[in-house]
Amino acid sequence: MLHGESGEVDKNDPKLLTQLESLYEIIKEYDPEQVYNMDETGLFYRQLPRYSLLLPNEDVSTVRGRKKIKDHGSLAVRANATGSHKISCTLIGKANCPACIKN
Repeated sequence: MLHGESGEVDKNDPKLLTQLESLYEIIKEYDPEQVYNMDETGLFYRQLPRYSLLLPNEDVSTVRGRKKIKDHGSLAVRANATGSHKISCTLIGKANCPACIKN
């Protein structure tokens, strides 16, 4: 089962298939060295491991849980179709004050 945006796409939609076919026709006109792809993935940082090891003198009841830190950003990965040119990854974080929020 696919999650996220991939799970929402109807791969049998005739309109989508027509658009993909026209995109393939356009891409065929270019050298694969000049065709690039970009994908993004989530990157969680500052996240502690889910499990912890106890010392022999520690009791499970004395170890307190902590709130999970969920700081994350997006990692953009780019390369050409042949894989001969890979562009450095770009980390896209979150703004301290997003532009959509005013006052």
